[in-house]
Amino acid sequence: MEIRVLGISASPRKGNSLYFLREAVARAGEFPWDVRFTEYDFAGKRFLPCVSCHHCRNHDGDCVIGDDFAALRELWVENDAIIYSVPVYHVGIPAQLKAFFDRLGQSLSAYYGVPSGRPLKVIGTLVQGCHLFGGQELTAAAIMQHAVLLGSVPVAGDRPESYIAAAAWTGGDMGKDSFRDMCEGSGERDALISMRAAGSLVRRCVQTAALLKSGATVWADHLKDDPKLRPFLSRLRDRA
Repeated sequence: MEIRVLGISASPRKGNSLYFLREAVARAGEFPWDVRFTEYDFAGKRFLPCVSCHHCRNHDGDCVIGDDFAALRELWVENDAIIYSVPVYHVGIPAQLKAFFDRLGQSLSAYYGVPSGRPLKVIGTLVQGCHLFGGQELTAAAIMQHAVLLGSVPVAGDRPESYIAAAAWTGGDMGKDSFRDMCEGSGERDALISMRAAGSLVRRCVQTAALLKSGATVWADHLKDDPKLRPFLSRLRDRA
């Protein structure tokens, strides 16, 4: 069975978030399934805010704004699990990611052809900020809310390292490579805990996606008449 995982580094700069994502995937371990990771980096991309023109509602989900939204939405639709690696900006998610969430939520009903459809993506969060207690849990909670609103499944790693996300801080250093330096240089205990949490989060996301796909395969005949599950089941059929 093939499990497709999209890792999104949602920082406008190439540094801590991308490092956290790559290390998390590397530490997830081996899987008994064919797991395919795709990486997407926000650095250098343009994500403009939704203007509430409702063009997408009448054009199969296509957005009138010509930026990088459509390419990322296609990747989001194709994959079984989404891992967001996010920096804390003003005690929350960066504006570019919020713009993507807003436009994704507006467009998916028309894209899938069913309101409030359930694509059942497995969604996990890696989040790091400059300071301890600087908004990491609020940022993770916003992404969990995004997952639920879009008919998906938020997943965390293993406690005690991970409760609702894999969280980290950079010891007050605002440099774009400060988290890497913290992990590879001093080997501080906080960094090691964050990395264990990150590896378990990716592992649990992959496992949950495999369980969902396995269950849907077994119960496909009973689920096929539920229009809300069309986004999820169509992904399985397209990959069969």
